[in-house]
Amino acid sequence: MLYWQLSELGVKCEVVAPTLVPVKAEDRVETDGRDAKKFARSYRSGDLTAVWVPDAAYEALRDLVRTRLAAKRNQLRACHRLGKYLLRQVRRALNREVPAVGSVTTCR
Repeated sequence: MLYWQLSELGVKCEVVAPTLVPVKAEDRVETDGRDAKKFARSYRSGDLTAVWVPDAAYEALRDLVRTRLAAKRNQLRACHRLGKYLLRQVRRALNREVPAVGSVTTCR
């Protein structure tokens, strides 16, 4: 991330969320030059609010949580697929309607 690279080089860097940048109604036209001047004026006057940038350990924890959530979703999806597959097989074998999925198989 650019913030971490600049911090390692000893450059003072603050990150500002785009939603926290004050915008006037007439400033809807965006050009790089105009935006740079507006940001410089806003920063100098203290109108911009810096946000917290997570460190590497916090990012690793967030990645772990996201990975666990994805694994749990995949497990639930596989469980549903297995239940539906078993229901199809039982229905074919018995040639009749079968009870709900929970009574045929439970997957955890």
